[in-house]
Amino acid sequence: MVIRIGITHRLYMPIVLIWSVTAAAENYIDLDVGVNYSNVSPSEPSPIDGNFEQSATGYHLGFGAYRNKEPSRWVYGVKLEFAEVVGSNMLAVRALDLGYKFTPRLTVNGFIGAARYDLATPAYGYRAGFGGHYWIGSRWALAVEAVYGDSLARDKRFPEENPEVGSPDIFFDIFTLSAYIKYRF
Repeated sequence: MVIRIGITHRLYMPIVLIWSVTAAAENYIDLDVGVNYSNVSPSEPSPIDGNFEQSATGYHLGFGAYRNKEPSRWVYGVKLEFAEVVGSNMLAVRALDLGYKFTPRLTVNGFIGAARYDLATPAYGYRAGFGGHYWIGSRWALAVEAVYGDSLARDKRFPEENPEVGSPDIFFDIFTLSAYIKYRF
């Protein structure tokens, strides 16, 4: 048995498919504002960036876009983050931020992405982390996250750093613990 679909049905088919995929989905953007505690460990001493492991507090700002397809408990999205890490700025992108709703109020998430740490010469690398959000109503949440930046690398470009000796890069391992308020638009 052959079923033939007319031209008008072929035109409507993509619209029906798009509607069926997105009809039960919730898309939203959110804004994060909070504080962080960071610990930076260089692979070797640098007279430019500091000669030893350093820790400090700073600000945390984030802007994300998420999607939750009902009735699934999974939430996924992307996020752009700005933070002060031991006196220098960091710009980070979460390429994949995946969360799971245990209850309507409690969500845990894990993420992976990339970061740019603004030093004498910028350091680039990967970062990953996990955390949790507790929703207070439908728009506000309290969040705590732990993030690890693995071997963010920056070039040795200054004579004081002896670029000819050893590796041409300096690597930084960065651990950050953030607490912030999240607002969903």
